[in-house]
Amino acid sequence: MLAVPEIKELWESVQQNKEAFKKQIDKWIKDGVAAIRDYADGKDNDFQPKQGNAVAWGIIAEAFRYGLDPTDGKQRRMATAYLLEKVSWTGMSEFKVSLTAFRTRQLCDAMTVTKDLMANLLLSAGGRSGISTGGGGSNGELTNWDGTKKKTGWGI
Repeated sequence: MLAVPEIKELWESVQQNKEAFKKQIDKWIKDGVAAIRDYADGKDNDFQPKQGNAVAWGIIAEAFRYGLDPTDGKQRRMATAYLLEKVSWTGMSEFKVSLTAFRTRQLCDAMTVTKDLMANLLLSAGGRSGISTGGGGSNGELTNWDGTKKKTGWGI
């Protein structure tokens, strides 16, 4: 079947998208771990919005990596534990480690991950669309990472 040019082209496109998706997952995890460590090193009471977003994507990425469903709270908490395991706690007090882990789990529990977002990410991984870090929806309807509609539309 790969001798047919159209099928071969489609197959290669799918493989390229899968590779890009794996790289994106690695980036989300790396950024999530860095955001957790930044929070642990800082003096804030809670994650700043940019940090929280990075941690949320890291949790989703860990869920993908381990075949967990991030729309399910229990499985999302498992992914959060995997993400926290990657953080280097060197030079941290036990209190700061506990506080950071607690805040990360709180963020996990507050997350709303929709089935639509997961479907769009899986389509991206399978080569049906491009990789996006901004959530799902059609090209005419932009959404946030949690599936809620963006208020600014096309950035206007």
